[in-house]
Amino acid sequence: MTAFKTLAVAVVGLAFGLVTVGADARAETKPKQNAVGAGSAWSGTINSNANFDGATYDDAQLAAIKQIDGYFNGIKHLRGRFAQTDSQNRTLKGRFFVQWPGRFRFDYARPSRLLIYSDGRFLRIEDLELKTSETYALKSTPFRIILAKNVNILRDAKVLGINQSDTELSIALQDKKEDSGAMRLRFARGEGDALTLTSWVITDAQGLDTRIDVSQLETGKPASPKLFKPEKFRFPQQGNNN
Repeated sequence: MTAFKTLAVAVVGLAFGLVTVGADARAETKPKQNAVGAGSAWSGTINSNANFDGATYDDAQLAAIKQIDGYFNGIKHLRGRFAQTDSQNRTLKGRFFVQWPGRFRFDYARPSRLLIYSDGRFLRIEDLELKTSETYALKSTPFRIILAKNVNILRDAKVLGINQSDTELSIALQDKKEDSGAMRLRFARGEGDALTLTSWVITDAQGLDTRIDVSQLETGKPASPKLFKPEKFRFPQQGNNN
């Protein structure tokens, strides 16, 4: 590929809000499965044990949806550890930071070289192994549903299923936008019926699941603004990330 053609491809990619930077042979590499589903082609449905018509809910279901809204609207800062398991049962670990609205960072520990972060409008995937960088509109991922300034599931999503018990609550959501995707959120019920996020699963167009389990959660502790900005900022790869 000539230098002129390479430049032309990059310009076109920027015009559509999506660009992959790297060697020519790597430029067409598809993103690896990741914690927020960025870069995937989304399916119209996800695995769910129940289905709703998107308009009517019984009192228990409506109460559960409102409780999930309240959980996310009550958090400004969230951080913790995550374990990502892909469709081939491979697990990667790391730490994550979220700041509402719209900002997050997933810092993968070795052997992965992935880094994912969002400034509230765009998210970026950096693969330090392939030396590529990709940018996507945050609104193109289902993750945006729970990162809104005012989380309102009934306004922003189709509820495909709810399962709940005395100890657990899970909800399957599909973004109302045709070009976006879907996910299942799972919460533990604690004392006083309080919710704690424990995991989410994103399913792509091929029916492949990416599961994210979270632990060691902390709320109310602000992260450095540098974490969410497109600049040369790296955490050291510490042994306790593994």
